[in-house]
Amino acid sequence: MKMGKNKVKMNRISFSYKERDYILEYTRASIRRMEAQGFRIDDVEGAPLSTLEALFEGAFYANHKSIRPALLEEIHGELSDKEGLYAKLFEMYAETVNTLVMDDEEDSGNIKWETAW
Repeated sequence: MKMGKNKVKMNRISFSYKERDYILEYTRASIRRMEAQGFRIDDVEGAPLSTLEALFEGAFYANHKSIRPALLEEIHGELSDKEGLYAKLFEMYAETVNTLVMDDEEDSGNIKWETAW
């Protein structure tokens, strides 16, 4: 999913609602914001409702920072295939986290490192 020098193409979900276009995606900054608000992906088993709601809301942070909670709930109620939606959101979240450790194969200027004990 590489695009070139220091750019990684991330997956997005896009849709239109009430004549407005929405693009859902995660960035490192949006995930930091989610984590600062207490989001933990591994909480899905112990607190599935709040974790899934936060995962959905967090997907709006990158492109729709100030969306109202009532509108989020309204949109959520109208979206189809919620099981598929959440599967994709989990995948997108994981891909974004993985960008922290992925190497850009096309970038030959990466700093090489080694250990010394």
